[in-house]
Amino acid sequence: MVYTADLITKISIEQITDSGLKNLMSSITPVTLSIKNYVVTEVTANLSGYKATDDCPQRVREFYANRPFVVPSQRVRANALTY
Repeated sequence: MVYTADLITKISIEQITDSGLKNLMSSITPVTLSIKNYVVTEVTANLSGYKATDDCPQRVREFYANRPFVVPSQRVRANALTY
């Protein structure tokens, strides 16, 4: 199985009015997770058209190190691979 998710990799709050009204902004990145025996074996992300295989997963690992393991995403698609 290969799972593809639009992973939310950054969440920030931006002030949008002078009165203090704020807007929650999220940065969404397409990420492919390779899972074998319920263990994530590989994470591949595409950032601005460049393939990132080490930097992005490390940031994701650091982000979730002290949080419950929940992957916030807008869309998740699972593809069964047949050989």
